This record gives sequence, structure tokens and C-alpha cells, in this order.
Amino acid sequence: MAYLTAVRKSTIISVYASTIFGAIIGILVSIAAATFVQGVQFFTNLRETSQLLHLDVGPFSFDPAISIMIIVAAAAIISIRKIFKVGRWHGPADTIYVAHQDIEPIDIKTGVASTLAAFASACGGASVGQYGPLVHFGATVSSLLKRVLSVPVRGNVVIGAGVAAAISAGFDAPIAGIIFAHEAVVRHFSPKAMAPIATSAIVAAAMVNYVFELPDTLVLRGEAPELLTALLPVIISSVIFGFIAVIFMRILRGFAQLNQRLKLSPHQSIFIAVLAVICIGALVPSSLGLGTNALAALLSKPQSLQFIMGLLVAKIVLTGACLGFGFFGGVFSPALLVGAASGAALSRLFEPTMPGSLTSALTLAGMASVAACVVGAPLATV
Repeated sequence: MAYLTAVRKSTIISVYASTIFGAIIGILVSIAAATFVQGVQFFTNLRETSQLLHLDVGPFSFDPAISIMIIVAAAAIISIRKIFKVGRWHGPADTIYVAHQDIEPIDIKTGVASTLAAFASACGGASVGQYGPLVHFGATVSSLLKRVLSVPVRGNVVIGAGVAAAISAGFDAPIAGIIFAHEAVVRHFSPKAMAPIATSAIVAAAMVNYVFELPDTLVLRGEAPELLTALLPVIISSVIFGFIAVIFMRILRGFAQLNQRLKLSPHQSIFIAVLAVICIGALVPSSLGLGTNALAALLSKPQSLQFIMGLLVAKIVLTGACLGFGFFGGVFSPALLVGAASGAALSRLFEPTMPGSLTSALTLAGMASVAACVVGAPLATV
């Protein structure tokens, strides 16, 4: 008996146990993340390659596929809300809250329902992100696994392992996953937390690369300018990026508050979001969904200023309407596109006075700056 007690208290054994537990979390979360990402990509390609008849009215180009898919997504979200009896969707903020208190555990049912709602929103073309829901789902899976296996690991470390696996699998960036889990969730760095969190992130990245073989969507094709050439424009632009991030966050909050003041039913509020998607999508189709293709276009080559500014404004307004009036998802992907468009627009102001192209540098800097402000994790974003 004394031997068993000593084994349980052994630091080495506890580290190995937490490491194995982190590996299991990494496998499970990577499977869910790969399914989520590939599913959203499938429906995005289906929408963008639709051969249905387009109706052109002035600058608007109405696509029946967009209308059909967003209406189906809205119906799915209403059904999920009724089936799971969810009053409020849960996201990364709930993950961080649970990680810092031991009174209320993660609501497994609401976590699963929120992930399904986010999946439906992204597949339908709503302007939402996928990484926030994946982060919360990773925390949900890890918390459920801890209950089932009764692993003697602290709750916040378990949640951090799930979050790290989700970020690692979603971006194929295990180091970013590790840093984000410590920076935004656990809020401190410790050797005991490092073992399961690092293992879950590395295993998730390995699964994405060697099992699912997901492509890397964030590919920078432009050449970087010299550091001294880009330094001053980047510093000046960073101040502007901060203001854009504040505007973006205020608009998100403003739409949510407007919905509360109107006191609409879930059916009525999501109907407004559907109309916003159809109307804005008819004018700026690139603002729909995750915006992965638009982001790739901004990173690969210079775009017209008209396209950039239209995309910037449409993405901010449409994201606020979607998240404020019934659709659910993250804000990281929209923040990346808002930042990229901001950087691409600012590069046009500096390029006449600079010897080389700043498009790639400022686009990348805008992505990092706006996303870091919105998410609140500058180290992981870098």
C-alpha cells in the first residue's frame, strides 16, 4: 500500500502520465479539427464554384447558392438551439473563465452544441471564424476526457492542453499553440503544465501533417523588403492597425447590443443576419465565410485599392451583423482578413516613396497586429 502511494506521488510518473494524457488529447482534438476544417472547405468550394444562374443588378450579383446555403445554415442553428436547449453559445472567453476557477466546470453539452453551430455558420458562408470554436471544443474534449479517465492533472492544465492542440491542428503551428495556451489560458509558464500542453500540440501537428495531410492555407509568396526599408512604415502603420482593431471590436459589440435593444426572437435576429449575408455577399463575395481565398489573394500579389477597401469595410460590417444577430463563430479569421486588407491598403500610401514593394510586409504586419489586439495574445500571434 505504501508502495502504491509512493508511486502515485512520484513526480516522474506523474509527468509521464500527464504526457500520455496530452498525447491522447492531441489525437482526439486533431481529428475533430481536421473534420471541421475539411468540412468547411468543402462547402466553401461548393459555394464558390456554383454553376447556378447569377442575377446581376447594377453592382450586385445575386448567387442562389449563397442564399440557399445561408438559409440552410440558419435553420440548422435554430434546430441546434432547440435540440440542445442552449441559451447562449460558448467560446474562448468561457474557456478562459473556467480555467481560472474551480467552481463551474465546462458545460460539455453547450460546448458540443456551440461547435456544431459554428460549423453550420462557417459552412453556410457567414462571416465568422473557425479557430475560436475549435479552441473551446478542444477544451471541452480535454475536460470530458479528464472526467472519464480521472487523470490527476489540474483542470486549467487540461484545458490548456486542449486549447494548444486546437491551435496547433488548426494552423499547423505547435509552438503557437503552446504559447497561446500558456499566454491566454493558463496565464503562467510552469514545468508541470509544459509537458501535457507541449505534447498535445506536437501530436496534433503531427496528425495534421502525416495523417490528414491538410494543406497550409497561409502561404506568403512575396519577397520581404529590407528591414531598414520596412521598419518606419511598419511602426507608423501599427498605430493605425490598433485603431482599426478598436473600430472592429466596437462594431462587433455594437451589433450585439443593438440586437439586445431590439429584443428580437432568435428566429427574427438570425433572419436579419441572413439578409446581411445575401446583400453584402452580392456586392462583395470575398467577404463571405472564413475569407481564406481573399486572404491568400492579398498575400500573393497586389490588389486594386477598390477591391481592398470594399473588402475591408464589408468584412467588418458583415462580421458584426453575423455574430451580433444569431450566427456563431470565432473572430480570429475575420481579424486576420481585416488586418491583411488594412496592411495592403496602407502599403499603397508608402510605396510611392519607397524603393521596394511593401505589400507583403505590411499585409503580414496588419494580420498580426489586428489579430493580436482582438484575441489578446500578441506572443502567440507573432
